[in-house]
Amino acid sequence: KKAAHAKLCFADGVDLAPTDISLRMSSLRRAHDCHLEYMRGMRVSASLCLAIVVKDHLWGLVVCHHATERFVSYQARMACDFLAQALSMRLSNLLDAENHLRHDRCLQLHAKLCDNMYQQGHNPGLRLFGLVNSKPNLMDLIPGVNGAACVHGTDKYGPVGKVPDPEMMAELIAFARAKTAKLDNAEPWSCTSLSTHLPSFSGVGMTTGLLAIRLDKSLLLWFRPEFNTTIRWGGDPSKWVVRDGQELRPRKSFETFVDSVKGTCTAWMRWELNAAHGLAMLVHDMLLSGDTEDVRSNVLVRLNDERMHTKGEKDAVVNELEQLMDSVSAAIIT
Repeated sequence: KKAAHAKLCFADGVDLAPTDISLRMSSLRRAHDCHLEYMRGMRVSASLCLAIVVKDHLWGLVVCHHATERFVSYQARMACDFLAQALSMRLSNLLDAENHLRHDRCLQLHAKLCDNMYQQGHNPGLRLFGLVNSKPNLMDLIPGVNGAACVHGTDKYGPVGKVPDPEMMAELIAFARAKTAKLDNAEPWSCTSLSTHLPSFSGVGMTTGLLAIRLDKSLLLWFRPEFNTTIRWGGDPSKWVVRDGQELRPRKSFETFVDSVKGTCTAWMRWELNAAHGLAMLVHDMLLSGDTEDVRSNVLVRLNDERMHTKGEKDAVVNELEQLMDSVSAAIIT
């Protein structure tokens, strides 16, 4: 017969509240009753969970289930802990390498786009439209976009790719100006569902998401199409737990729940917003400066600072990885 979980008992004269005891670093602490009932609902008798932590953030979990009771020895748990730490370090290294390669590519595109603007002469409007009139253009900076536009002055804009018709474009420009007016210059604003802000864009699948940046009286705009997807859940995700008096209890049904997502685009990633912001800072310098030599000098200085910053980050990653390897806490079993 299985033994029931026992409550904590204290010595005479000791009065501690449950919050006074921290078991965060304990590997043998009991699971919550709600979790145990959830496992029983899935007919699971034994479970083992490993946390994959990348840069102090929970990246994922490795969860092992068994239908019958299983005893996991201390040596096996330490081996699993070591593998989890090794995987975390490897993932951290891969993600850093990917981020640096992506950043280097963005810097190269920034330089080419600024050169396109430089070749347009001294007129600020022509310089701005140089971002969409040649290759590469604004669309090459951010993946997954199907259109972009540069807005100069009140209503003049240069499009590339798929953009809304002139009437809807005028409404969109006014909306983007209103949203970015409260932000700092060159700070990006984004949304994944324009129809929630502008009802007239409901059903316009080619323009569902918007990324906008204000440069004084000018605007840089990127558009994303609608991305429809279907998610299959093991039960209704909105009803994963219920409260029975003072106790939490998990849902009883694990039947497949189908959730359809429409009217949104893929999310704007942080690195995409950073890439657009970096380009906007360079474009702002070029629009303000009338001297072509000053323009080229300012752009080169800013790009060189970015490259030196990236090189410093790469060196820091190498040092961090070496320190992580020296600080693995799990025991090595031979």
